[in-house]
Amino acid sequence: MIEVRPLREGEALAASEIEKACLSTAWSEGQIRDRSPETVYLLALVDGIPAGILSASLSLYDGELLNIAVLPDFRGKGVAQALLEALYTAMQGLSELFLEVAESNLPAQRLYEKNGFSAVGRRKGFYGGEDALVMRKQIC
Repeated sequence: MIEVRPLREGEALAASEIEKACLSTAWSEGQIRDRSPETVYLLALVDGIPAGILSASLSLYDGELLNIAVLPDFRGKGVAQALLEALYTAMQGLSELFLEVAESNLPAQRLYEKNGFSAVGRRKGFYGGEDALVMRKQIC
């Protein structure tokens, strides 16, 4: 069973460990713990085991998906989808959501497209030497 909930006090280390296992630009425990009030952090648990995280920055009108990471043992089991759906709920009243995804990350692009995102731009060299696609989803 997948449970998604806001990251609780004392869980920054678990979130950081998930990011380190999945992302080349992982946030540290301190950065996660000291994040701005506009940054939402969601934790996905599978049968009580931390399996994935999502972070997003939400403003008055829109949001930006900052990071989404799912541990390898839990990929393909709906964890990323559950995290995105929980984010949509947290975005009540906001009109759109943006994200950047590496041009080579086809599995992530398919997930985002399945969720109604479309490419609206490109950031040259955003990921080191690799371009990023800027994607957008209209919420309301």
